[in-house]
Amino acid sequence: MGFSLSVLVALTLMMPGASFFFGLSRLQSPNAPTTGLDQHFSFALLIALVGAVVAHIAALLGLSLVLPWWHLPTPAPAQAIALLAGDTNSILGLAGLRSIAAYPAQIGLYFTLLTLITWAVGRRLNQILRKRPTASWYELLRPEGASFVVVTVDLQLNNQCFLYTGVVTEFSVAKCGNLERLVLGFAARKPLADIGRMSPSLLAESDLSSEKSLGHGWLEIPGEFVVLQVREARTINLDYFFEAKPEEEPDSAVLLTAST
Repeated sequence: MGFSLSVLVALTLMMPGASFFFGLSRLQSPNAPTTGLDQHFSFALLIALVGAVVAHIAALLGLSLVLPWWHLPTPAPAQAIALLAGDTNSILGLAGLRSIAAYPAQIGLYFTLLTLITWAVGRRLNQILRKRPTASWYELLRPEGASFVVVTVDLQLNNQCFLYTGVVTEFSVAKCGNLERLVLGFAARKPLADIGRMSPSLLAESDLSSEKSLGHGWLEIPGEFVVLQVREARTINLDYFFEAKPEEEPDSAVLLTAST
């Protein structure tokens, strides 16, 4: 019982820190370099642990100053530590169990309000961090206000260079910050060499003859989505499209070139 009680108390005490991390998810950036601590602790766990400790200390200090004015009992952190250790036979452990039985609503309200407050603080810090000057792939591929993003990337297939284009639906980024994978909808591709000059074997391997021509050398790729491994891509062009409001003039698309 002592071990299960310790786990339950630990999870309860970690709730404010976990909610703070969920609100502050902006810090979980793939651009962060790896460290030796990553082998034993995750960055999310460290932030949640520190956030929980700071939140509980601030909340307990505030309650110790406010509750005596209302002639209400103040929290006893020593009882929580005893329960966290799974000690239910000592005086502090028994007192902690009696406190839970005597004040279940107050204890539940404490953790609920503290969890909501830490989540709101994390969200606020997240909004502040969005104003950083350095852009991440998330900011480039999910720009605020854009209706959709069309990407054009050059990739090699069977020693032949192709241009791929389509609407970005999903993407994944490596921990080092490099773009790894793109999922495109309404995709098409275009060989950079004339199809008529390509050898029959290369034409059969690339299966260009079965794709529908869209004009100007572009060929429609069958299927709803196309998954591209873009680790070896040299240049990625992004076109942002914005839907104009009825009372505003339509904005022109913005072209951005990013090199990996």
